[in-house]
Amino acid sequence: MHLDLFKYSINNLISRKLRSWLTILGVIIGVAAIVSLISIGQGLRLSVDDQLSNFGTNTIIVVPGESSGPIGPSASSGLLVSKGKLWVNDAERLGSISGVKLVSKGISVNTATITFKRGTFRSSVRGADPLSFEDAFPGVSIAKGREFENNDQHVALIGHNVAYDYFDEVVNINSKLIINGQTFKVIGILDKMGSSPMSQDSTIMIPIDDAKEMTDDILLDNELSTIIIVLDDDQDIGEIEELISFELRSAHKVAEGEEDFTLISANFINAQAGSIVGYIELFLGSVAGISLVVGGVGIANTMYMSVMERTKEIGILKAIGAKENSILELFLIESSIIGGIGGLIGLIIGMILSLILTLISSAVGMQLATYVSIELAIGAVLFSMIVGLLSGYLPAKKAALLNTVDALRYE
Repeated sequence: MHLDLFKYSINNLISRKLRSWLTILGVIIGVAAIVSLISIGQGLRLSVDDQLSNFGTNTIIVVPGESSGPIGPSASSGLLVSKGKLWVNDAERLGSISGVKLVSKGISVNTATITFKRGTFRSSVRGADPLSFEDAFPGVSIAKGREFENNDQHVALIGHNVAYDYFDEVVNINSKLIINGQTFKVIGILDKMGSSPMSQDSTIMIPIDDAKEMTDDILLDNELSTIIIVLDDDQDIGEIEELISFELRSAHKVAEGEEDFTLISANFINAQAGSIVGYIELFLGSVAGISLVVGGVGIANTMYMSVMERTKEIGILKAIGAKENSILELFLIESSIIGGIGGLIGLIIGMILSLILTLISSAVGMQLATYVSIELAIGAVLFSMIVGLLSGYLPAKKAALLNTVDALRYE
């Protein structure tokens, strides 16, 4: 019986090709918009997760004061401090916490002047501890040259952009950079990481002792800009963060809630970025949903017109024994077919649009990767079918309740 109703519905849709396809087009546009727009949000979320792996899931960065500005290790030297300071004693105190693998001290030289031959630009320079460099920066790899070694002086590691984009000439290994009037030899160029909060492409690193010399008139004796903490494997980062906060509150003599320091970890970044991505997904989904609602209105309109045009046909079906439920199912099947076909075609078009967005963004250097998950694909098609069913219910109910005699007399 249901198979017969399905075949009958297909034949009715085929007999009204133009109207059926125009209705399906409304659903196609809605589903394609949902898939392509939500894929942007899903791509952003995956990008955040991927970049967090560069940060290090067992890494915690401590910065002084209440921080604002960009988030991530590449931005730690540019964080704005409203209060509070960090000290060498703080780093030594945190190194005694159980579960801490190492503590790396850092000093930032903000708004340094960097000169290479005839080119000059201003940026922040990070002073890193050569002894703990490899473990403190797990996402950093060297494309050319070498890492810091113990007792290195007046040498620099530079990011990809600094080497290839910031000056008229390429900065190679052994090139000389002038940083705040002092000469530094480039010993390494970092791998390109792309545009992200974790990117090191624009960074310049020098040994911490050299950075200390540059900041003697800015930082106090034993003052630090950052402390990087690396935990042993399988440690609960949340518990260690609580211990770090307790130790620093005790050392700085501040109460809970009045901390003069900020902890930046994968959890912190994920919470900040996840909240932003969530709002983006909600906004994009809402915009796309409006398109599908419009498509649903189109289905309802088509089904109402179909009921009016086929009133006599409905009367004949009832006269030969068709039940109200059969009439109801007949029109619901038609509306769900419209929604299903529109959903499938819209899914394919949405996936193509997502791919095009990725290619275009890559071509202009934005590196926006879209992602269509299986859940999104299945959900989009099911949602379009549900919209079809809901949109067709009232017209179908009206058709099922038609009086047989009145329907047969309808002209």
